[in-house]
Amino acid sequence: MTAVAPAAAASTRGISWAPCPEDPTAECGTLTVPVDWNKPRGETIELAVARRQATDPTARMGALVINPGGPTARAILTPQAEQVINDPTQVFCQDYLLPIRDYRDYAQHLRRAAAIAPDMLISPLAHSITAACLGTPAPIANPQHHLRVAGTPTLLLGNALHDPATPYSWAVGTARQIGREARLLTYEGGGHGIYGRGECPTAAFDAYLTSLAVPAKDTKCPAIPPAELSTLRTPQAQPLPGPIPGLPGWTSALR
Repeated sequence: MTAVAPAAAASTRGISWAPCPEDPTAECGTLTVPVDWNKPRGETIELAVARRQATDPTARMGALVINPGGPTARAILTPQAEQVINDPTQVFCQDYLLPIRDYRDYAQHLRRAAAIAPDMLISPLAHSITAACLGTPAPIANPQHHLRVAGTPTLLLGNALHDPATPYSWAVGTARQIGREARLLTYEGGGHGIYGRGECPTAAFDAYLTSLAVPAKDTKCPAIPPAELSTLRTPQAQPLPGPIPGLPGWTSALR
């Protein structure tokens, strides 16, 4: 994301697409949006976006929008040469209500987390973002709330049983809130993200994204040993230079 002066209003024009410098088979562009949707004419940012058009337009089924993941994840190598801002707090702080009044509250959360997960203790990324959001003006634009979903096709959810970033209990709770429109696929291993972890979850999501076919209720995919999993993965992009702006002391390498 690239910061834009407040005078630049959010664009209502279409995206100007051009071949991506790092991969000409994809097209890149930018989309100007408000930093705060409550102030549509206030400060804006430019979001870098990329697209791949259907190789066979006659067989095109629709458009698939993908958010490549959390901080540092990229759908394609950085499409712009200029300095970009990869600061998740710009979105996170508007989506989460974090009622931490003082250090006493913060320390209590740390003790509770240590009691629940004594081996994990803390998530440096989660705690640094939480600290960065302290003092965010109220009210929060889009705080956590009970999901209200109705009239959609079946929504396929997937989660690892031992995910250290987004716990399996979150996926179970999400499925329960969505109700009959939800179908939860369980990967009986660890790690964050299950696509590509063996044929079972990968084939299930491929079938869903191409034809809305869903696996049977309560489907479980066996865990793939790490040694075998490493042979299935495609080499990723080169490590990002750290630290990431907005996350003190945090560095990351894509694996």
